[in-house]
Amino acid sequence: MDLHAEDCVGRRWDAVVVGGGLGGCAAAWSLARAGWSVLVLERGPDHGLAGQAVRGRLLPEPLPGEDTAHLAAGGRDGDPVLLDDGRHRFHHIPFLGTGSGGSSALYGAALERFQREDLQPRGYHPRARGSDLPAAWPFTLEDLAPWYELAEQRLGVVGGEPLAAGALGGLDPANARLARLLLERGLPLHRLRLGDRDDGARGRYQGMLCPRGRKHDGARAFLDPARDHHRARLLDRCRVRRIEFDAGRAVAVVAERDGAALRIEAGQVLLAAGALRTPALLLASPGWERLDRGGWTGRGLMRHFVDLHALRVGGDGTGQAGKELVCNRWYCADGCKLGTVQSFGPLPPAPALVRSLRVAALEEGRTLAAAGLAAVRPLAEAALGRVLAGRVVLASIVEDLPYAANRVTAGPDGTPQVAYRLHDEARVRIAAMRAHLKQAFAGLPHLPIPAAEDLRRLAHACGTCRAGIDPAASVVDPGCTAHGCANLHIVDASWMPSSGGTNPGLTIAANALRVAARLAGDPGGSAAEDRRLAVTC
Repeated sequence: MDLHAEDCVGRRWDAVVVGGGLGGCAAAWSLARAGWSVLVLERGPDHGLAGQAVRGRLLPEPLPGEDTAHLAAGGRDGDPVLLDDGRHRFHHIPFLGTGSGGSSALYGAALERFQREDLQPRGYHPRARGSDLPAAWPFTLEDLAPWYELAEQRLGVVGGEPLAAGALGGLDPANARLARLLLERGLPLHRLRLGDRDDGARGRYQGMLCPRGRKHDGARAFLDPARDHHRARLLDRCRVRRIEFDAGRAVAVVAERDGAALRIEAGQVLLAAGALRTPALLLASPGWERLDRGGWTGRGLMRHFVDLHALRVGGDGTGQAGKELVCNRWYCADGCKLGTVQSFGPLPPAPALVRSLRVAALEEGRTLAAAGLAAVRPLAEAALGRVLAGRVVLASIVEDLPYAANRVTAGPDGTPQVAYRLHDEARVRIAAMRAHLKQAFAGLPHLPIPAAEDLRRLAHACGTCRAGIDPAASVVDPGCTAHGCANLHIVDASWMPSSGGTNPGLTIAANALRVAARLAGDPGGSAAEDRRLAVTC
């Protein structure tokens, strides 16, 4: 979006949004439609204009010490964070997006809604002693409902209908065979809700920029000039260093672009840099410590515990089954809330998987194991390729709970530093999901790929600037406005008081639309008019 740094300074924007992912783009679109001047500051490149973008290709996992600057062209953040899981302390590059669309430019476009149980979490976690899990979110599912609808329309969400054994048309053949087997075993299934306009792809471009431009990421859904005349502006390759506060208000955003310092004045500041970078940015901003009354910034980090399950279901053993199936049989099971099971889509190719094993070994200091993998790399890749060929892959997602000691802090240069421990109650629920799936897949060639305990697989990080009513126990109020700063708002996953049992992307977008509407003076949403405009734009 042909915008230069000099166009952004020397004026006061009605709103500056830090981060161009789903939440930031959704909020920016809503405010711009209300007539506000809105600037989105994004760390990475604008993939819509970048001629050097790497599309349709999964970039290799960087080995420790390798140059990572090239990752940004493929939509991936190459800046490491410091991870401490209680056993190892190492710098790691989590799979996070950068550039227009943020992580949504890389996601598999799964856009499920949260369920009522997700917003009333404490009653579904009887073993959650010691956690900081609230009884309920500070707003309701009904409050989100009109914004879910609007987000779904902007993101082009399709799917959601229940599946029956006699009505599996349109599914990939392998998925259809698996669906028939699971339905015969009494498991309820529905079609995964996707924001992907390409019926032939169905989430196959997760982990990479879509070469066809048909994945509905945040930028395509909310900042596309072809869809909206009144739109927010995006300044890419802009690293925000701190927020400037004065008399209890956020007055400017201080950033760097191409080595030059920028100070951009704003009437309202919306943070959407992600659940790792948003709290780190606040903690690196002088004056914030006086505004954060409860000291909760960065605390309560949650993620999702994800395992993969590779199944053989017959057929010719070729092809790559896409993301089409969801089973919520164990969302709430036997009085305990677990999560969802859904199509993962194609696994990365064998060379990428072997390289990932080498990265893990080096990060853990197992240099001999890493050297051994390097020495037998061709054999390992061939063997792994044979084992995984023709399998349908499902992912189980188990909810995490908030604990104050699981947190993000800011290093001397503002780099996020993550301290995280896996609690016993989480291990119990992870084991319960694995036991359910072992029984459900009995008799099928089933290769479980456990990854839930691995902090490097930092899926769906959230909760580090939690929303709540009590300023002593939360960072933002029910409208996601900072308790101590009336013009600072958080619209990424940081505000989430609990992690929910499914993909958070749609909930992030819906809440960002809700927050922006309140700022623009439309708390009720004028939902009918918004929905009509969403279709015609």
